[in-house]
Amino acid sequence: MLSCFFGLSQSQQLEHKVTSLKAKLVLVDSTQKLKLLDSLCDLTRDRPDLQYDSIVKITVDYAIALDSFDLATRQAARLVWSLSNRQRKPEEATRYFESFKNRNLPITNKALMSRFYLNGGDGYYFSGQVETAIKQYQLASQYALAAKDTLLFGISKKYTADAFSKKGKLAEASALLQEVESIYRLSGDTIRIINTRSSRADLYSMGGFYQEAKKERDAVILMAKKANYLPGLLAALANEAIDLGIKEDRVAQIESIKSSLSFVKNTDLYDQYEPNLKVSLIKVYAQSDSLLKAQVLYSELIKDPERYMTGYNLGDFKQAEAILKLKQGEFDNAISAAYENYEIQKRSQVYTNLLQSHRLLSQIYEQKGDAKNALIHFKAYHLIQDSITGDKQSQALTYYQTLYETEKQEAKIASQYSEIAILDAKNRIKTWWIIFVSIGLLALFVIAYLARTKQFSRRKQHLHRLFSRNLIKNQEEERHRISRELHDGVGQKMILLTKKVSATNDPEITSLATDSLSELRAVARGLHPSILIRLGLNAAIIRLIEEFDATSDSFFTHDIDAQPDSLSADDQLHLYRIIQETISNSLKHAKASTIYLELNQQSTGTHLLIADNGIGFDVQQKIRDFNTLGMRTLFERAKILGAKLHLESDLGTGTQLTMVIPNKSA
Repeated sequence: MLSCFFGLSQSQQLEHKVTSLKAKLVLVDSTQKLKLLDSLCDLTRDRPDLQYDSIVKITVDYAIALDSFDLATRQAARLVWSLSNRQRKPEEATRYFESFKNRNLPITNKALMSRFYLNGGDGYYFSGQVETAIKQYQLASQYALAAKDTLLFGISKKYTADAFSKKGKLAEASALLQEVESIYRLSGDTIRIINTRSSRADLYSMGGFYQEAKKERDAVILMAKKANYLPGLLAALANEAIDLGIKEDRVAQIESIKSSLSFVKNTDLYDQYEPNLKVSLIKVYAQSDSLLKAQVLYSELIKDPERYMTGYNLGDFKQAEAILKLKQGEFDNAISAAYENYEIQKRSQVYTNLLQSHRLLSQIYEQKGDAKNALIHFKAYHLIQDSITGDKQSQALTYYQTLYETEKQEAKIASQYSEIAILDAKNRIKTWWIIFVSIGLLALFVIAYLARTKQFSRRKQHLHRLFSRNLIKNQEEERHRISRELHDGVGQKMILLTKKVSATNDPEITSLATDSLSELRAVARGLHPSILIRLGLNAAIIRLIEEFDATSDSFFTHDIDAQPDSLSADDQLHLYRIIQETISNSLKHAKASTIYLELNQQSTGTHLLIADNGIGFDVQQKIRDFNTLGMRTLFERAKILGAKLHLESDLGTGTQLTMVIPNKSA
């Protein structure tokens, strides 16, 4: 009772402030009046019951009369957003957007213009005019780029990606989302990362990769809950319900929709999400043969057509009505509702919605026994599906056609050079003009060629790094497997053999068996240092040094005080291998008699130093040659660690390796 009273009190306070501001408007001059109107717009924002729409339009007109174009644009953009996103009146939003745009005001604030076109794109998007929405979003991204506003640029690209996915352009949408996600990760914007990953999950679903979609969506739901981001959570749950519907898991689908309704209850987002969720529930009840529940909910919703059957809710409602009537055997009513939905989706040209419309009509006609019409919509359904594949083929054809045109251009340039020699004798001025044009074309071609070559080189380097890392990973996995087999298989047999041999009291055979068992264990430890897991990084490195010390004449000193907790298990293994490889090189190739190792933790990260007094080598020549697998592996492991590895050596002076592994939290 107290909360209701408090809510009522707040509403009364707001109405009092609005009334007070309106009273002041007649008492002030033009500049002060505009400030009050601006405040009144902010106070009544998204409240049609407080005449928000009318107040904004009056404010915009008054601001333009006073040449306050930025203020007029800001309030106009907010009204367009409110109409399309809050009041569910996207057609009205686009009309006002176009009327304001047609005023051609001299607006210099690029960020404001970006926001204006972004909100205008929303109006077209939600009214089903997706192609026009894409154009507005692309204009918004251009203005954001000019304003150097990274946030607006990322938002406009994200919205463009969503629109592309609606049109079935999944490859283009995926490329844009990748670009957007990198922008948001740099800025650390958790909320927008959630939205971007949610869109990626939707793309996976559209492409039929439901397992990948579920994995991505589960991560989104977890992130949204941790961030207490309700819109992101609701969107993820709603799309999860759609995927469950495709897999015909009706029980889980109903639970997902009900979870969404419970989350949105008693929040500011209730009016926005509740209509769509309840309409979705009608569909699922009908599809799961819970016809009584579907009919009860349907009867409840048709009592409030203004809420459930207007704007972009109408198409979903008609689809739900058609499914319910189909399940009830009312084929004519089902066809009527399905065609209303189809006409709405046909105007929007959103491929996913059109697919559903044709599929539903095909099912209704099939159950009615009208094979002809069922076949028509069945073919239309598959035609739209095939068009997506056709788009991919078209893109591939365009790519190869571009290569072909480039080759023709090269041949054309070569031909022009031969023609230049002939024309030179006839008309020198004309010849020099042709030479000038040809050089320009050649320059353009060379630039394009160099750019493509550079891109190819980068891709090749990336693939090489990927191959090297996969090779290292597979190598470690194979070492682990062999080590485990030696320990569990051959090792156990050797232990048994040693025990039996010792019983013979033959010291020579007993010694041979014991030595063989020790060597086998050493080989197993070398293949995979299980001591890393059992005793930790510092102890494993000390044991490694002791083993080298026991099998060589070299003198070892060390100072080891690392903090293993700062490194993952994989990072510790890579560091261990770098130390193992470096000491092995010092002993085998450098013929060092003294080796010093230092490993400690500093504020900048984990620092490693290995120095020897060996014969040394030409570092630059060695790196240029890069012939040895050991050297390549050394630097590749350092890259995986994100570390800076530096080698210093000269012939006859020894070698020093230094490496800093930065703290992951830095």
